[in-house]
Amino acid sequence: ASRVEVYGRFRKEFEAGRYEAAATLAQTYLELTEKEVGTQGEDLQIACMNLATAQREAGDYVGAEASYLRAIALAEASPRPRIERLARANAGLAATYCAGKRYDLAVARFDRAIAYG
Repeated sequence: ASRVEVYGRFRKEFEAGRYEAAATLAQTYLELTEKEVGTQGEDLQIACMNLATAQREAGDYVGAEASYLRAIALAEASPRPRIERLARANAGLAATYCAGKRYDLAVARFDRAIAYG
């Protein structure tokens, strides 16, 4: 399947609230994106964010944490980091920590998100 097809299926599953299926498709989309564009660029950052959000909604907080941290690292390493993406990624990571009842970590990430915003 093409990246476009997989992304379309991901959106459909996510919007229907089928987050585990969405996370599986987001993982496939991430892998296809990495093959196509390499390990740099905004497309990969977005793919990581989509995966992280689907994982969080599916209750996979460990997976979501890793995916958000990867998105943040990619964005920070970018020659032109998008501040709004860093804010959203840190807020998403904070929400993940909150959902996992790791409030001390959530506060620190919310603070970072606010600093970028």
